[in-house]
Order: sequence, then structure tokens, then C-alpha cells
Amino acid sequence: MNSQIPPNPSDPSQNSIYPKITQSLDPRLDFNKYSDKSSALLGLLKSMKIGADLTKIQAPLKYISGISGLEAKALWTRPTPYLLSLYTIEDPVIRIQTLLNHILVNLNSSIRDTFVHSKPYNPILGEVFRCTFEHEDSTTEYIAEQVSHHPPMSADLSYNIKHQFIHESCSVMKMILTGGFNCAFKMSGVNNLYLINHDEKYEMDGPGVRGFGLLFGSAGFEPAGELIIKNTKHNLRCKVKFGKKLKMEGKIQRIEGKKKTLLRSFKGTMLGKIEMTEAGESTSSVWYDVDKLNWGTAPKVRGIEEQEENESRRVWHSATHELFVNKDEDAAQKAKADIEQRQRDIAKKRKEEGVEFEQQFFKKTGEQVNGVTVFKYKNWDDLIREISEKNEEEAEDEEMD
Repeated sequence: MNSQIPPNPSDPSQNSIYPKITQSLDPRLDFNKYSDKSSALLGLLKSMKIGADLTKIQAPLKYISGISGLEAKALWTRPTPYLLSLYTIEDPVIRIQTLLNHILVNLNSSIRDTFVHSKPYNPILGEVFRCTFEHEDSTTEYIAEQVSHHPPMSADLSYNIKHQFIHESCSVMKMILTGGFNCAFKMSGVNNLYLINHDEKYEMDGPGVRGFGLLFGSAGFEPAGELIIKNTKHNLRCKVKFGKKLKMEGKIQRIEGKKKTLLRSFKGTMLGKIEMTEAGESTSSVWYDVDKLNWGTAPKVRGIEEQEENESRRVWHSATHELFVNKDEDAAQKAKADIEQRQRDIAKKRKEEGVEFEQQFFKKTGEQVNGVTVFKYKNWDDLIREISEKNEEEAEDEEMD
């Protein structure tokens, strides 16, 4: 692991760069001032074939975001107010619709009109990222761990005891080169949301992300493919298709055997407005307006000097500090290479000694989903018990009132 920290780790400059980096992921900012095309990228792409795995390439430093893929995942799944409201919504159709709203808000983090500072570091084996999201009435805890290196797999979990939810995922990330010097990004595996007080489980799959204009024309990233949300308890399914230029359309259905009943349909653009139409109605109404969305709060992360050696910001801090504070690309490249070489040396030693890597917070279940080995949070049963007890206490308080 990388235990080296630039001098004076208590200096505010050691930590102040990270809020600026995470803020730069806001899709509402203007990135047109950046120039995305470079001879370095041209040479890199010319040497690759269609279908090549882009997660394994050494991207030019101008494209590095400065945070780990584990932290980026926390930003992509942050608990919005729409997620927090689910435990109070009684109608299951409105719940799945509100969950869709939550997902669409977070999908905005994938929309960019530049490749500059867009690629996170590939997490090293055993790397951990922890943060909290502070709300007016509660706190959401988040933890992620890189549980496998071949294939590169991460597991993460977030939960809020007051708002009665647990979100878990275990996924393999892949970005491949497609035709026309475009790329496609996809995470495969498990992505589930549990609403404890409603005794519900939502299974979510997709969408992917399309990168376009790697060399020519307008450049950027946008959601692509399909998003599917399933709630088997109430036989509900939400299916959304994402097209080019941020267009999307979808529907919510009740599926009972072969019978499919349309409940809601919607259509619009991600950075504009989306209109919702209820089944049987001839008129639609604006359901989603990007200018009126509630984006939620930013994550709170402990300072570098307080983190363990395997925590993301400390692992990669020497490279990020050189790149964003000292603005020395040569030093940043060396720091990044040193971190990655240290990981290879540790893996080699472990193999020579016959020691099997043991995950810190997640354990292998033996289950396979979409070809991905599932890892589960080690303290899952205790967490379920804690949230259930909180739910029972609140129910008793309501009866007394």
C-alpha cells in the first residue's frame, strides 16, 4: 500500500483539492473550454483494436480525475432526497417512480462534454473508500472495497438507519473501444436496494455509459442502453431506454405472468425536462426538470492524515497532489507508477508465500449473478437487525402517540 504522504499532511492544502475535484463531476458546469484531442490519445487509440478493454490502458494524465474508482462510485450512487423519501411513500408505484427519479439524478454524474479529468484511478486490491452523507435528520454511511483484481471487482454498501434503506452492489467494471473511436462503459453484477420498513427489494441493472468523439467531433459521455428496475413483491418493472443526445423514454408496468399492464410512460431529455403520462390519460405533465432537481449533499471524507494506508485518498494522494496541487505531470506519473508497482510487488510476495488475499469488509458468497461472483457485507445480519429494531421502535412510538 502507499503510505507516503507529501510533507505536512495536516496542511489544509493536502485535503482542500478533493472538494474541487468532486465538484467538477457536476454535469451542469461548462467544460467546453477544455481541448480534448491530443497526439498522446491518438497514438494510444491507433494501437488498439475494436473491443479492447480501456480500463487497462495508461491514460494520459490530463484525463485522470484525481480520485479512485471507488470514490467515483460513491458519487454516482449518492443518497439523494428522492431516495431518502422512499420510506414514507405508501404507494408502491409512486415508490418505484421516485426511485427512478433518484437514479436519473445520479446518472447526471455520467454526463460530461469533455474527457479531461474524467477517468478515475483503477483501485488496487484491498483498497477501501469510506465516507458519510450528512442530512438534516440523519446520516448515510458508505463503504466500498476493491475485492478482486482479476477481474477488477468492487463491492460497496450504503445505508441509512432512520430512512430504512440499504443499497448494495458488487460489480465488474469494463470500458471497451467501439467503432468510430467511441467507447462503451458497463458495470455487470449485483445492484440491489432494500427498503426495510416496506420489506422490499429492488433489483437494478444498467444503464451503461457511451463515450463519443474520442478523436473527432464533439466529445463527451452520456447514459446509453437500458435501465431496468424490478420489484417482484408488487410485480412492478420500470424499463428506460437511453438514446443519443441525452434522449430517454420508458415505462412502468405491472407484470403478472404473461400479462403486462402499463401504469406510467415518460419521455424527454436528461439535461432538460421529462414528461410523465399516466395510463389512460391523454395529457402529460412535467415530472423531471433538471433545473429544479434536488441534488443532495456532498460526501464527507476524513482527512488524509486520519486515513488508514489502504483508504483511497491516502493510496493515491501522492499522485493527486503532484497533479492538481504542484501541477507536475512528470512527478504525478512517477507517483502513480510507484503505487501500481508496489501493488504488483505485494501480489507477487503473497503468491510466493502461498497467502490468499482476505477482504476486509466483504465476503465471497459463492453465488454468481450475470457471471460475476457475489460478495456480501460481512456484518449484513447485524445491520439488518439494527435497522429492523429502529423500525419497530418508531412503530411503537406512533402507537403511543
